[in-house]
Amino acid sequence: MTPGAAPATPAAPAGPAGVTPGAGGGGGAVFIPQHGKTTRELLFIDWDYPVYQVKKTAGAEGNDGQTVAVSVDKALPREKALWYLAEEDQRPLLILRECEFCNGTDDALLSTSTGNEKTFLLSKWFHCVKLPTHVLKEDHPFTNLFENKKKTPHLFVCSADGSSVIPLKGDQAQGELWSAMSDILANDYKKDADTSVKNLMKILAEYDHIDSMEDLYQEKIQAEIEKRGPKSSKLRKMRAKVKTYSNRRDQLKKEEAKLFELGLIPTAPKVASK
Repeated sequence: MTPGAAPATPAAPAGPAGVTPGAGGGGGAVFIPQHGKTTRELLFIDWDYPVYQVKKTAGAEGNDGQTVAVSVDKALPREKALWYLAEEDQRPLLILRECEFCNGTDDALLSTSTGNEKTFLLSKWFHCVKLPTHVLKEDHPFTNLFENKKKTPHLFVCSADGSSVIPLKGDQAQGELWSAMSDILANDYKKDADTSVKNLMKILAEYDHIDSMEDLYQEKIQAEIEKRGPKSSKLRKMRAKVKTYSNRRDQLKKEEAKLFELGLIPTAPKVASK
């Protein structure tokens, strides 16, 4: 699924002083400069929490021959693990391994001191996978995604077939993270992600302006109703202003969707069966 076609996801709640608690599904506080509601709809990471399952016929156990999915605790070959992840989502992979210190947060990926807007936007072109703290155990289905057990990366990005792996420590500078993400995207998409991000950042700024102006005029409308009643002659002009801003947002949404369409070059690994 390409980012522009992804289903809408509820915005992360904005916290005080520009801090968003648990942004991207985590429990830590990451720094996001204050944004309006429209921009916040994009400031999240859509994590996948995969569980390896196989289909079995359970008729012998009294389930009338129904096919059920059963979780399996066995290490998959790396190619098979990649295939399992990429079967329905062939975007490049961003894989984060949780640890005892960052469990339940996105601290290994997001900054707590500066804005993470670029990280959020770049993540839309990745299949973002979060794996549990025990993924390195020898019987975990996805343990072989981490080939170097002596120097295991906290996260890595790669193409869907597992090629072009770029490991990251988890405490990397934002510039290092963005460079790694951009390198993979340049390899796996037809259009340039960095150019799209620059234009998307401009759209985010305009979203914030639109939201603030809408809020301002809604307050004016409410004040006018309280002062002069719902038949005030000034209300029509105020409501027309709100409509103008709403129409501009709709136009920007179309531009946003086009910017997210980079043209994925499928690289999914080929494995005969699960």
